[in-house]
Amino acid sequence: VYDNPADLSAKSWTVMRFSETEQNGKLEWLIRKDGCMHCAEPGCLKACPSEGAIIQYANGIVDFQSEQCIGCGYCIAGCPFDVPRLNPED
Repeated sequence: VYDNPADLSAKSWTVMRFSETEQNGKLEWLIRKDGCMHCAEPGCLKACPSEGAIIQYANGIVDFQSEQCIGCGYCIAGCPFDVPRLNPED
């Protein structure tokens, strides 16, 4: 597996995952994006007590505003896809 970056982090909430597979004797790449699913009803947003730290735009995009984050980690528990990450040093 070749991932870029290696995993989700506080600075990168999106990762491209690359996997090699053999199909009919030929090597093929499977590539998928791992990151925010932009849920219709985001659990991270519902769990977050800091107003404005996680917002959902009218077009459905869910966005994180780090300057509003209080570092409680409730967004992590609220996300069914285990996407949000916090930097323990922040």
